[in-house]
Amino acid sequence: MKKNDFFYNNNLVNSNLSELHKGMIYTECLKNKSKEELFALGKKIVEEFADVNNLLMPRINKIGFNYRFPDNRGCYHLGEIEICMDNCSDPVKGEPVRRWTYPCYKADVTALGVLAHEFGHHVAFKKNLRVPQIGSVSGYEPNHHEVSAESLRLFILNPDLLRVIAPVRYRYLMGHLKPVVTQPWREVLQGAGNRYFEVIEKFEKKLEKRFGGSKY
Repeated sequence: MKKNDFFYNNNLVNSNLSELHKGMIYTECLKNKSKEELFALGKKIVEEFADVNNLLMPRINKIGFNYRFPDNRGCYHLGEIEICMDNCSDPVKGEPVRRWTYPCYKADVTALGVLAHEFGHHVAFKKNLRVPQIGSVSGYEPNHHEVSAESLRLFILNPDLLRVIAPVRYRYLMGHLKPVVTQPWREVLQGAGNRYFEVIEKFEKKLEKRFGGSKY
């Protein structure tokens, strides 16, 4: 199999996903969801992900404020996740200007994204994963632990988007885990501002140009 077939074959990716999971996780726009609703959705998704991948669930605690680490949105330690709801963001409605965050996007510090990120630490620890530092998911990747957690966040919530923006990381995770979300990234991000879509479409065009127009 040629390199571009292995990493970028869209038919291979979609067939694998459809065989793994038939349901639809996202049935409505997420931009108007409250922090509590996004947290509940995140808990549902990570529980299903754990079940599909034979992982024990960590304990998940929802706290209002973390006095030890007042700026933290969440943390993972020894099989326990804490999510500081006060510090989680609401989705940016309309077009982002200075603050870019939206559920299941590259940058996602909503309760949904924070929970998936911390759960990503759990998955990486339990499965002994070290995601390749090739490409990037977000601006928060100071070390290999956060590279893995951010990659897993997107693999858990919106794997088709990870396929587009960081295909090497996507293929690595596909070799070790089974995704539960099968919907195309455009469908997952329905309701997001046009600028979110423009950023991802630039990644798509770059990959198409690099690999001779093949469906990666």
